[in-house]
Amino acid sequence: MTAEVRAGQRGGDTYRADVVIGADGHRSVVRAVVAPDKPEARAPSSGCTC
Repeated sequence: MTAEVRAGQRGGDTYRADVVIGADGHRSVVRAVVAPDKPEARAPSSGCTC
């Protein structure tokens, strides 16, 4: 199976790719589209057990 992601810009340009990375900040438009039930970013807990 082959998957494809399509992304569009306000100016009307569209792009097709295998992967799209949304890095648009704290109040992410990408996050709101991908995970509408969790639109706000949350800082990770300070007790990392990595």
